[in-house]
Amino acid sequence: MFENLVNLHSLRISSSRGVFPDFHWLSNQTRLETLSLSGEFHSLEGMQLFSELTDLSLHSWMDRTSFNCLQPISGLTNLRILSLTGKSQLSDISPLDELVNLQRLSITDSVISDISVIANFTLLQSLDIGRN
Repeated sequence: MFENLVNLHSLRISSSRGVFPDFHWLSNQTRLETLSLSGEFHSLEGMQLFSELTDLSLHSWMDRTSFNCLQPISGLTNLRILSLTGKSQLSDISPLDELVNLQRLSITDSVISDISVIANFTLLQSLDIGRN
């Protein structure tokens, strides 16, 4: 569907039926700077392709969506804004330790127990880690 739109810099999709097993379906969108998706996420695999991202927002409304690994976004060092909201099994945010340019971080409705990695985010201006 998006194969020919190779110059997109911003993409927002909100769908009550959006199921995202991974992110390889967006593999041609390497120029994306802003990505905002609402849906059911099973894996963040493929997210590492979007090295230009500065703003990433993923919202899950499904009860305890199965994605629980942030490793695919650990190399997105241009990220300034990261929002992972909604219900997930996310418990380990240590893969985010290299995202030192983060200015806004929101991770809600997860099961995070250790937030010590946040100490690396010296540019952080806004933090929401509610309902964990």
